[in-house]
Amino acid sequence: MKKTSNLITKIIFVISFIQTISVYGQLPKIDNLAEYIWSDDDQYAELPGIPDKWKDESAVVILSDYDYYYFKAKKALNTYLIARKIIKLNDQASVNSFSEFDKLGQNKQLIVKIIKPNGSVNIIDVDKEKVESSESDGTVPVAGGFIRKFAKKSKLAIPDLEIGDIIDFCIYYKEREPIMGVLEAPSVRDVISGEYPIMNYELDIHSKKDFFISIKTENGAPEPKDISPEKGKNKRYTFEMKDIEKIDPIMWEYILLNAPYVKFQVALEKDKRTEAFVGEEKSKIKDNVTDEEVLNYYKGITVFDHGYKGSDRYLKDKDFSKKERIEEAYYYMRQYYLNQFIEAAVAYQNDLTVDNPFQFYAFPKYITKELKFINYYASFLREEKIPFEMIAAIPRSQGKIDDLLFPDDITLFLKINLDPENPLYVSQFGNHTNFNYIPYYLEGNEAYSLETGKGHRLETIKKVMIPVSDYKRNNSNQQYDITFVDGFEKIKVFRKSALKGHNKVNEINDRLNSLNFTEEDHVKYNTKRLYDRLKKKRNKKKYEKEFPAFKEKIVSVQKESYQESLEEELDFKIEDFSFEVLETGRYNIEDVLSYKEEFLAANDLLKRAGPNYLFEIGKFIGGQIAIEEKDKGREEDIRMPYPRSFNNTINLTIPDGYEVAGLDKLDFEVKNETGGFTSNHTLEGNKLTINTFKYYTHNYEPNTNWPKMLEFLEVAYQFSQQKILIKKQ
Repeated sequence: MKKTSNLITKIIFVISFIQTISVYGQLPKIDNLAEYIWSDDDQYAELPGIPDKWKDESAVVILSDYDYYYFKAKKALNTYLIARKIIKLNDQASVNSFSEFDKLGQNKQLIVKIIKPNGSVNIIDVDKEKVESSESDGTVPVAGGFIRKFAKKSKLAIPDLEIGDIIDFCIYYKEREPIMGVLEAPSVRDVISGEYPIMNYELDIHSKKDFFISIKTENGAPEPKDISPEKGKNKRYTFEMKDIEKIDPIMWEYILLNAPYVKFQVALEKDKRTEAFVGEEKSKIKDNVTDEEVLNYYKGITVFDHGYKGSDRYLKDKDFSKKERIEEAYYYMRQYYLNQFIEAAVAYQNDLTVDNPFQFYAFPKYITKELKFINYYASFLREEKIPFEMIAAIPRSQGKIDDLLFPDDITLFLKINLDPENPLYVSQFGNHTNFNYIPYYLEGNEAYSLETGKGHRLETIKKVMIPVSDYKRNNSNQQYDITFVDGFEKIKVFRKSALKGHNKVNEINDRLNSLNFTEEDHVKYNTKRLYDRLKKKRNKKKYEKEFPAFKEKIVSVQKESYQESLEEELDFKIEDFSFEVLETGRYNIEDVLSYKEEFLAANDLLKRAGPNYLFEIGKFIGGQIAIEEKDKGREEDIRMPYPRSFNNTINLTIPDGYEVAGLDKLDFEVKNETGGFTSNHTLEGNKLTINTFKYYTHNYEPNTNWPKMLEFLEVAYQFSQQKILIKKQ
């Protein structure tokens, strides 16, 4: 929940706005949610009018209301969230946005009421209209030391929703979790502004007075008001705000740096290990964390003396340098503690064996938690007598390290000082992660560096800057070979792609399914396939029968997904698509992920003009950013994911009896300190070759550099719109 893709941010107007956040407090008894919300004393039984200034908005939020409840039961943690919204829908776009609810799991109740312009009310029969989705409500195969099956989720289509309707809905989320040790609820970050203006916003936190609470508000969000009763054990904080203007999405900007938001976390207990993020007194709100508190926190939860020996057998008798040794150990741990269980996870989730497949592994150990990885790998480095630092960082999208308030905001990684002039970096492994890699969303942010003393415990802390990668290292190189078939009836395209750096990392999980690499890893690291572990005939028989069909289905789904992705990238339709992965790039950060694709491009790229043809050749560098006039006066700074670059080579074979014109429009060159776009062409015989190069030098630019970025962004877009004339000789 702490990385950018997993940030608990309620972008309020997406229908699936309820996240799996834990909530606790003195909950009112609710036997019937509809009767509780739409009771006789509901202050929104009569709805206020929409302000004239917002009548042309796509939708207006009349009410956005959240109640978080925190309380401890005898042997479980009861968690609750009641979230209600009332929204006036003014156009078809907003109607479409609210015509379907998804992610309705077993622990969520939903009520929906539609108020028509004539005042009539339609209460939706959720149980009748709800349908089970083929998708699951989770994608974590390994969790908490065991494998869990995906739970099915449901979708609800709202019938007869029309422009002018008011939709009033409430979701009641509840869950019971076992109490294990110190009790800290996951942090909550609630973004107030969003796609539509809001008339009334309220957020309430309900807990007991013996709970600790940390709260911080940013960017003009309201401060908490303590409305706890003087007597009794209950505590309550409220946040209220009215007349909130919408915030339009801004390209290359983080919503948490501009939009008002509230963030908070509740804890039941504290000890020396956790008090840094809990606070000193139950009666006071904690709103900051000091360097010393961070150090004390990690002193309590890091253990770098595991005596880790897991890689010894693999590394034994191999003539590795120290750098090679620690790198190979990383990849071995990735296999031993994660990837060797992929087949079992797939088999378990999809019932490919009769018995639980994990019983065929002797004392299986998983590392799926970041802190556990840090403890194990740092212990290995200590055994190897290699100096290191533990880096504690927060994503750029969440602000600066001084904004830190919760431990689950932090991402940990290790800086290895084998050569202090050229340090190496390791982050928690995933299926395809690489050694010597820093997640892009941390680059360029200030962070904490924590180091051990003579022993194995952390002793010092200081602030450091996380380095930013080079745009040349984050590169995509694509080569197109284009021919016309059957005259000009079809456009046949062969594309070969090679990606490295962050460009590789961002695409590798989509390009490699969980079964692409298992055989290769088993051979390399001498681990057994699941099939070889199956002893009983009934398991082998079922696996032999069902696994091939399952694998074929995965490949088919993957192919369909690739085709859709390619159509979105190139901005035209394709057919007869095929692909093949050539190199996985899984064993070295410098290795590329490469693959080839073949397809027929849409014929509408060709426009006939008498005996000649206009061909939209610029489309083959992919969709480029079209900057609208209103965005050219940008006032916000530019915060991009990371520095990056893109090479494209387009080889076009010109049919016999034809020649090309308009080639002078294909040559551009714009370069400055923010980036650039260059293109050139050559014509040799019947082969036209076009080379383009686009790059972004930094991951951040001040708004004063926006005009310089526009120079190459507009030229790149101009190239993407270029056509050449294929003339009959």
